[in-house]
Amino acid sequence: MKKQLTMLVAASVWGITSGFAANPFSDVTPQDWAYQAVAQLAKEGIINGYPEGYFKGQHNITRYEMAQMLAKALAHKDRNDAEQNVIINRLSKEFATELSNLGVRTDILESKIGNFAINGDARLMFEHNRSEYDFYETLSEPTPLGPDEYYRRNAGTMPSSRKKRQIQDHDAAERNFVYPIKIYEFHPMFTYRARLQFTATVNDNTKAVLRVSTGDKEFGSNKSTDISFDRLYLQHNFGKYVTTFVGRYDTVIGGGLTYDGDLEGATIIAGKDKLNASFTFGYAPDMAFKVDTGKRIDGYPERIYQSNLFKTSYKDNAQLAIFQLNSKIGPRVKIGTFYTKVNGMTFGEATENTYLGNYFVDYYEAKNESLDFYGIYGNIKLGSKLFIDGEFAKFKNIKGVSLKSYNYKESNKSWTVGLTYGNYTPDKRGSWSVKAQYNYLGKRGPVFAPTFWTPAYQNYKGWALQGKYAVANNVGLKVHAMLNPKDEEGNTLSNFYRGEINYQF
Repeated sequence: MKKQLTMLVAASVWGITSGFAANPFSDVTPQDWAYQAVAQLAKEGIINGYPEGYFKGQHNITRYEMAQMLAKALAHKDRNDAEQNVIINRLSKEFATELSNLGVRTDILESKIGNFAINGDARLMFEHNRSEYDFYETLSEPTPLGPDEYYRRNAGTMPSSRKKRQIQDHDAAERNFVYPIKIYEFHPMFTYRARLQFTATVNDNTKAVLRVSTGDKEFGSNKSTDISFDRLYLQHNFGKYVTTFVGRYDTVIGGGLTYDGDLEGATIIAGKDKLNASFTFGYAPDMAFKVDTGKRIDGYPERIYQSNLFKTSYKDNAQLAIFQLNSKIGPRVKIGTFYTKVNGMTFGEATENTYLGNYFVDYYEAKNESLDFYGIYGNIKLGSKLFIDGEFAKFKNIKGVSLKSYNYKESNKSWTVGLTYGNYTPDKRGSWSVKAQYNYLGKRGPVFAPTFWTPAYQNYKGWALQGKYAVANNVGLKVHAMLNPKDEEGNTLSNFYRGEINYQF
């Protein structure tokens, strides 16, 4: 595009319409049709021209030159109306790479209205291994019998042609009986979800954030969408080095092995990228035990025993005090450590009135122990497209058990290591990455809501393969598979598959 035409458009877009301005360029005369736009943009400092006072209006403008002008224009956004800022946002998206190279930070996916910014995403997801219904609904009356006892008394009552996974799903310490037992049927499940986030800029240092989510809704299900406010918090900066969050927001402990989910409380972070420390105190709604047991040689099916640690009343919930330290060593290495103290709930209180206690050796010796845990994680950039990451976590007081003569093991540790190749960026069409990751989740390991996708959090080990591809700008495709997983005794677990396409706006 010729420069003079670009200047006229820019002057209109960026709201530069004031009176006559002095012209600093010797090769632009008052007779030129773009004279006023060029002069005014020069006055505002958006264009500088070439050395010796030339504008060179007949030359084609480069993307880099356009990005330079756009970067300067972004400083004038507060003077513009909503329509002009919409155009600037579109240009920011188009020239995102060049702006990034110039060190300009832009929120290109946000649509701003006054002091409000709105963004969001919509997701379509496929999973294999997820559909469920209440097992006790097929019986004449609810039963407190455990799954093993029920199968002993009712052998052969379920169709052998249908593979099923048993699940016991209920809140710990809130029921006298340990039913209902749930069944996971191995058929595909398609769900959709939409989220909208509203960010209000209170002042230069304070933001208020609210996010609305529909939750996951299965196609064809009569279950209504569960609309909720899953984010509601205030963010405040105290100078350049201290930031606080108060409310309900997403919290990641370490690299995400132990917990990546909602937290209701407060966080303070001090420092910068090279070295920072944080302290968080609050309640974790997504905390749960999900212990898998594989299909045994005697024919008992695979089962997952679940205990949710978040109860109806805050008085019954654990309070987490999370200490984290993160550092960046040079341009290639990131490393961090964490310690989480869990107040108000022991291992026994987290699992009482559930079948979980029946599947731990020396449970009564461990039930009074705290749920405190700690760990370390890191990420190393091996090349421009090659990364390795890993994490290790362990309970402080809950001990592991190993009975070699019985080929029985209950580890109190969990760890993961992964290798990634590629540079996936959802807002850059054609970008991609692939990852191979090994997960070892001990039967007594401190994993409650991990970042990566597994159907269980304990007694689960195996390889995961993942691929990501940006189908278009802000449209990301992800596929994931857990292949041939085992429990700690070596019993076979079901393969797990997941795919999703996410639209960001």
